[in-house]
Amino acid sequence: MTAYHGGMLVPGFGRRTYLGYRKLIQCCTSLNDFDAARAIYYAMTEAAQREALTCYLMHKAAVRSGDEELAAECLENVALANPAREYLYACVVDAQQTGEKRCAIAALKKLVLCHELKAPGPVHLPALLRCTIRLLWTCLDDQVEGDSNQSVTIQDLCDMFEGGRCSTPRSERCPLTILTAVKVIGRAPSDENGNSLFDITELEWFCRSAYNLGMKHASTSTWSLRHIVQILEVCISIRGAFPQDLDADTSADLSLKAIFCHFMIASALVALARAEDKCEQRGSDYRRMREHIAAFDNEFQSLLKSLDERVSEDLVGKLAILLVFDFEGALAGEQWPELAECVRRAEICKDAGVYQAMGDCLLRSNMPPECKSLSGFPL
Repeated sequence: MTAYHGGMLVPGFGRRTYLGYRKLIQCCTSLNDFDAARAIYYAMTEAAQREALTCYLMHKAAVRSGDEELAAECLENVALANPAREYLYACVVDAQQTGEKRCAIAALKKLVLCHELKAPGPVHLPALLRCTIRLLWTCLDDQVEGDSNQSVTIQDLCDMFEGGRCSTPRSERCPLTILTAVKVIGRAPSDENGNSLFDITELEWFCRSAYNLGMKHASTSTWSLRHIVQILEVCISIRGAFPQDLDADTSADLSLKAIFCHFMIASALVALARAEDKCEQRGSDYRRMREHIAAFDNEFQSLLKSLDERVSEDLVGKLAILLVFDFEGALAGEQWPELAECVRRAEICKDAGVYQAMGDCLLRSNMPPECKSLSGFPL
């Protein structure tokens, strides 16, 4: 049985083996005749289509022809095949060589998924995560503001640090979420010799990268406030994975990073809470904000004696801002007994403007008159 497609004879299965079909797909791809390559591929049985080598060859054709749907289908089948890693590596290399970064990222994500489903391979998992994050970062830098893919890239980048999911819904074909930096670091994986895969150098890279991303885009319009919150919370989470016996300089640097992260997150969350119409989400944002303010205060108090005057003054100024937010959050949550504590904590700021701002919050609130004696302000 034969068929014609694009002027090319497509043989039937009764006369050619799978090997012959693959060679024909290779030939068509090399001649940029992608329609013919697709015709040959779809003439094969479903079992033959799902074989790793077939999928790899069609992935090459799909990448070159811009057929994203077929490329994703082939990549999914490669990931499910046995062996998968070798062909996934090949898909990554091929996509990079053709300049298709999005396809290379998709293949890297599947490689990361292989570490979840199968025994660890020869590639260093932290390096694999770093490569994926770096490639996403370069994609983001290449995109101009307003690019339709920009929001997808930002979400993918945040998700690779924390919260990423497989590209298809959970099912028998894709049962698990992919490994992310926070998730895998929390497992404290080790190599065959018992050495931690994520040593201090690795932890510093992931922590610093999340911090730099959040701070770089905090003042831009390209990242939403929720993305800023997500990426900076990653920095704080990874900071908690560092060993306790760090040298003084590294420990102080991590504490300052955490302090600035808490400040930026709390500032973002108060803005989100004020703009939120849904009561449940607004309450959640205020609660998370207050948690970060408390964490800022604790970190600051632990470092206070070791800070130089300039840094100390800067952090006191930031604390003054946060304590007003904290007062606002307590009012929003109707946590009346905590208001006096917010006022008391403001003493360290020695700033009358803090009390004035708290008083304005109180006047604008719906606090019952009988509870106002709990605010800490003279009536």
